[in-house]
Amino acid sequence: MKKIVSFIILLAFSRIAGSQETALLTGQNNLSFVPNATLYANEDDQYTMSKFALSLNPLGFCQFGPLINAEFGLTENVVLNTHVRFSSLGLVSYLIHYHEDGLDELSGIAFGGGPLYFIGARRSKPYVGILLEYDQAKMLYAKDEQWEWEQTSKSIIFIFNGGYRFRFEGGFFINTGAYFGAASTRYEWDYTDPSYGNNDHTSRDGTDITPFGMLEVTVGIEF
Repeated sequence: MKKIVSFIILLAFSRIAGSQETALLTGQNNLSFVPNATLYANEDDQYTMSKFALSLNPLGFCQFGPLINAEFGLTENVVLNTHVRFSSLGLVSYLIHYHEDGLDELSGIAFGGGPLYFIGARRSKPYVGILLEYDQAKMLYAKDEQWEWEQTSKSIIFIFNGGYRFRFEGGFFINTGAYFGAASTRYEWDYTDPSYGNNDHTSRDGTDITPFGMLEVTVGIEF
């Protein structure tokens, strides 16, 4: 996980440094170039979405887990988002799964994606999109106790994603936005020692529908 985050950050800085060096060399070799108001006014019309981008939403550590995104450009204004969300690394994930028996182990990961539409022709743009996720998690409670038990859950999550992308020279960008949606979750639980639960007739499975939401501050690089 740390290697992936470091890779994305290094890519961002290398692209920014490269673009600055290119701009400097161009300026030195073309001293006759004089920028004008018309050129800057029309520049924004040329900023279509890139064919590929990588990004990270570290704010997920405080919520339902950080996201690593890979985007593939489909048209000038539409990209296909694919992502993995490390749900077990989120603080809110831990809190919602906590039980009076404690929470000794939590593991889980979510995969998802969907189209994002970027509005307008300027470099920085607002965006809206629809995402679909599959989330699987496993929890262990009352570890080493006689009544030790575990629970598994599988969720399908429908998400609306909206926000604004600030794009900079060199391909670096920052998204600020939010995710809103709902999760349909199927869960099952049982004692790790089957003989302990012989006299417990509590239902061992069920289905929940719950709201889902996260704030987004994503940093990334376009290629």
